[in-house]
Amino acid sequence: MRLLRRIAATNRLTELVGLEETRRAEDYERKGWVTIRRTRMIGGGPDDFQTVYAQITDAGRDALRGGSD
Repeated sequence: MRLLRRIAATNRLTELVGLEETRRAEDYERKGWVTIRRTRMIGGGPDDFQTVYAQITDAGRDALRGGSD
C-alpha cells in the first residue's frame, strides 16, 4: 500500500522506479486501482529503456480509505 499512497500523493503521473514497483503497480492495475502508462521503446538496443508511469484511479482512492490490499 505504500506505493499506492505515493502514487496518490503526487496526484498526477508518477514515475515507477525498478521492476518491483512496476510489478506491484501491475497488480494494482488488475484491481483497478491505478492506470499504467509506458513510453515507447525505440530501436530495441541494449541501452534503450522504457519509462513506466502510474496514476491513481477513484477505485484506488477508495481502497486507500478502506485500507484493503
